[in-house]
Amino acid sequence: MKIINLRKKELLNLLFNPNRDFKGCYGILNVKGNNIYKINYSNLIRTYISHNDNCLDEEIDKLLYDENGLYNSETKLNEFKKLKNTLSGDLIQGVLSYRNVYVGTKMKYYKDYIKLDKAKSMLNKSDFIKCLEKSLLLIKSLLENEIIPLDIKESNILINPKTLDVVLIDLDDNQTIYNCSDNSYHEKIKNNYYSMCKRLENI
Repeated sequence: MKIINLRKKELLNLLFNPNRDFKGCYGILNVKGNNIYKINYSNLIRTYISHNDNCLDEEIDKLLYDENGLYNSETKLNEFKKLKNTLSGDLIQGVLSYRNVYVGTKMKYYKDYIKLDKAKSMLNKSDFIKCLEKSLLLIKSLLENEIIPLDIKESNILINPKTLDVVLIDLDDNQTIYNCSDNSYHEKIKNNYYSMCKRLENI
């Protein structure tokens, strides 16, 4: 895992790519080979909406001087490195940086994986339960390393229907808290998990 420094043109190409593979609430995803390059466009919203590259450095300046240092590339890299001690250690490959500001994430692309809710209709009951059990182990591994995945839901758990491999995704956004020893979050995560299981029962 390392910092990947982007030139301005590279960042803008990823941000404005008309052939992007996916756009979520916070990030634009571009698939390149076995990797996903996710740009956090919500932090660059003026640039993204206006398509005016002159806005980019103004928005970066604000992030650069954030008093809490939340967007410092080195700080973000050190947070993500904690994943290496977990069962999700292969997910994040690097921190995308522009002018030492964290602007996105390079992640592994799980090409043959599907979302958990879709997997339920494809797998037999026994195999699906195995996948749920594996997802619990992934969550437990994060908690043991003081990583709090608040956004536990069907779309953030991917399954390989052939191998029954399970991965958690979206561990790079603001719904994941790193270096947190507050055990009060554990109950919330437990509730989120069992709420998800309840929804899956109705599919």
